[in-house]
Amino acid sequence: MSESTKSKIVSIKPVEKEVFIMTGNYRVKGFISLLPNERQTDFLLNARPFVAVTNAELFDINGCELLKAPFVNVHRDHIQVISPVEDGTDFSETNTCQIVI
Repeated sequence: MSESTKSKIVSIKPVEKEVFIMTGNYRVKGFISLLPNERQTDFLLNARPFVAVTNAELFDINGCELLKAPFVNVHRDHIQVISPVEDGTDFSETNTCQIVI
């Protein structure tokens, strides 16, 4: 095989982007993996049915924290709002809640 016909394997390292996701029933704060220079909109348009969110915090619609998990899947069709978490973004409206069983 000549030098000009050899293939090079290129490794593209994903970028971890912290996001806040709202569905009809839940709020999720965590990280999604984007390709370098990929917009969140393009990511969602090309995503499979479930979006992987790492270092996830799950809240109910009232802001009560339900769980923290290293990984959750969020169904793409249920995402109503997705926003980057950047300096100055304030999601401190979470509440202390009691669960009654």
